[in-house]
Amino acid sequence: MSTVLLIGTLDTKGPETAYLRDQVKRLNCNTLVLDSGILGEAVGIEADFSRATVAEAAGTTIDALRNAGSRGKAVEGMLAGVRKIALELIEQKQIHGAVALGGAEGSVLAAAAMKEMPIGFPKLIVSPIASGHRRFGPFVGTRDVMVMHSIVDILGLNPISRTVFDNAAAAIAGMAKAYYNRLIHVGEFVAYMRDHHSLLIGDPSAQYTLTTLGFDPTMPYKGVHTMSIKGRDMKTGIPGEREVNREEVQAMLDAVAQSQRPAIAATMLGNTTRPLMRVRPKVEAAGYDLVIFHANGVGGPAMEDLIRQGQFSAVLDYTLSEVAGQIAGGFHIGGATRLDAVAQTGVPQVIVPGCLDFIVFGARHEVPDQFRDRPQYYHNPEFTLVRLTADEQRAATRFLLDKLNQTTGPVRVVVPLGGGSVMDIEGGAFWQPELNRECWDMLKHGLKPGIAYHEIDAHINSDAFADAVLDELMKVLPAP
Repeated sequence: MSTVLLIGTLDTKGPETAYLRDQVKRLNCNTLVLDSGILGEAVGIEADFSRATVAEAAGTTIDALRNAGSRGKAVEGMLAGVRKIALELIEQKQIHGAVALGGAEGSVLAAAAMKEMPIGFPKLIVSPIASGHRRFGPFVGTRDVMVMHSIVDILGLNPISRTVFDNAAAAIAGMAKAYYNRLIHVGEFVAYMRDHHSLLIGDPSAQYTLTTLGFDPTMPYKGVHTMSIKGRDMKTGIPGEREVNREEVQAMLDAVAQSQRPAIAATMLGNTTRPLMRVRPKVEAAGYDLVIFHANGVGGPAMEDLIRQGQFSAVLDYTLSEVAGQIAGGFHIGGATRLDAVAQTGVPQVIVPGCLDFIVFGARHEVPDQFRDRPQYYHNPEFTLVRLTADEQRAATRFLLDKLNQTTGPVRVVVPLGGGSVMDIEGGAFWQPELNRECWDMLKHGLKPGIAYHEIDAHINSDAFADAVLDELMKVLPAP
């Protein structure tokens, strides 16, 4: 059965966390409760991991944190304990989802753990500060954290809070059950029969094939949709057998095979959607998954986190708006470490200096005064694109050049001479061909030996350019 970890400051959110716990249990999930509070004692609920235990996990004591000198220092100390316990529970496969009710402090404490949890592991924060007037970065980071607006503050149970908490319980319970079911892929068929049919088949320490375990995926169906699997009943310990649905088992095995396909990371914006749409089916036909990240200041860093974890066989960095943002500002700031992960890990990469000519702001009236005299592009009612100055584009190119010259693996640079964004085209608002030529020459003559450099006389969104990039990508890919 799946288990959900509930994280809360139980001195102030005890009854509310207890209600959420009970709702999760009613949905047939086990629960564990972690108290992340610092002052006071738990109210209306008993924690499985007390605040004293959490403090000890952080290498300190709850009394030491209470006397840390400031609330901020105390919270920082507690963060480490929450994170350590939660991640250990995931590693030990003892929990299959995590949920937290919290205001500012409680949300920060829960997010400290959730931002480190694996992608795909269910994680949900319910908070009154999860609204459009707050930045979500501190609570989401580069992970798939679900954030639910509680509407009311988390103090007391009332018709509104109960409605929100009921939905939160249903969401985390459903996700946890789905995640738990995916875990049966570990050990594949043996675990499937154990968890779904209470039947022990084979010895987990021995080597088996599906056929020797009784399931032959190559056998024609011929109208037969069930198979009889023999083993030992987990309750009685005596030999037994179960009828299993062949389609269900095959779907599980297909999912396993799909999850084991090698993957290629890529970056994209609306500006570069068309070529990535052209490249993707061809990459998949070659035996790879193409995992595309939105280059919006979070997508690039998220990609880099996963590169460091060894998730990708290669990288197609097609959209470098986060480099432009790092130099000139706006929303899409990738940080000073953008492009470092590939350089340090040696993962093969193809670089396209796309979208290196603009930065992104909100609606037109929100563009800061110092940028208003520049060429602009009305992308949609919520986003305005602003042209980089010549000095900024040169600086962005130097940033890229420096990063590429630090790489340890295969690198191929492909430059679109016809322009690198929707507006960077003859007649477009951002078209400055002389400046582009200067920047491309900087790359061409500044790259260290061993880095392949190619110029294509086409626009970045043209089929001809996309096909040329794909050709270069295929040259650096290992066999799938």
